[in-house]
Amino acid sequence: MRFFCFLIATLFTLILYAQPVSVQEISVQTESFTTDHLGNLYTIEKNHIVKYNKNGEKLYFFSTNKYGKVTGLDVSNPYKILVFFSDFSTLLFLDNTLSLNGEPINMQQQGMEMTTLVASSYQNGIWLYDALQFRLIRLNENLSVTVNTPNLVQTTGINLQPTFMQEYNNLLFVNNPESGILVFDIFGAYIKTIPILQIKKFQPIENEILYVKENRFYRYHLKTLDIISEPLEKNSIDCRLEKQRKYLLTTQSVLLFDTSDNP
Repeated sequence: MRFFCFLIATLFTLILYAQPVSVQEISVQTESFTTDHLGNLYTIEKNHIVKYNKNGEKLYFFSTNKYGKVTGLDVSNPYKILVFFSDFSTLLFLDNTLSLNGEPINMQQQGMEMTTLVASSYQNGIWLYDALQFRLIRLNENLSVTVNTPNLVQTTGINLQPTFMQEYNNLLFVNNPESGILVFDIFGAYIKTIPILQIKKFQPIENEILYVKENRFYRYHLKTLDIISEPLEKNSIDCRLEKQRKYLLTTQSVLLFDTSDNP
């Protein structure tokens, strides 16, 4: 009986801490990467974007020398990908083959003097962060303003220097490393701040916020507020989960793992 209990406990431990199976390694020294809900992977290197499928096969390539370095890439809608170049205050859209979709949009010409962050929004809208007036602005697909918040420093009492934002499930998450992740509704009303500090970006997925900090991969549950984490390899930079895949960015490559058998 003791042996049986020991065997069950051992099997449970092995399942709990089982490592995902490696699918592919992409040898690339990329500055950043992201994934979409279909499992596609996108790597960013200065003004170049490369798209891979969930098995690591290279699909499409986009590059431009007109606007400097890519500083924002939102693939929430993989058929209308938002690319932002903060140095030239310009954004453009790509289709699912990374081909240009429509004309580039200069935010200064739209009256937005200091746009530092952009994110895709519902019904082909766009969220902007105006660092000059500390406000969030939402444009619809015709570039008309539908949301224009008051000065957020004054309304929240928080010193804002956001580094990343993304809309997910009718909420806008804005990463402010010094205070945490600020949460707004789709009308720009401030809801709360999630106390996740000193990170550069995150991944909202289902009921969790995923992020990497101090060489560990964290999963913060939005409803229970539970946090679980696991160590990453020493040369790891970022990690994401998508479509039964785990994507691990290292200094030399992107590793793809199959997580379909994991609990």
